[in-house]
Amino acid sequence: MGNMAPFILRGVTLKGIDSVMFAKEKRAAIWQQAV
Repeated sequence: MGNMAPFILRGVTLKGIDSVMFAKEKRAAIWQQAV
């Protein structure tokens, strides 16, 4: 999960608060692509 932190922070920085709420679903898709 250590690798997730910078990725999430980057997303929050780029898209703002919206990314946080929408990251929950998006994160799962990104995780599958990343892994």
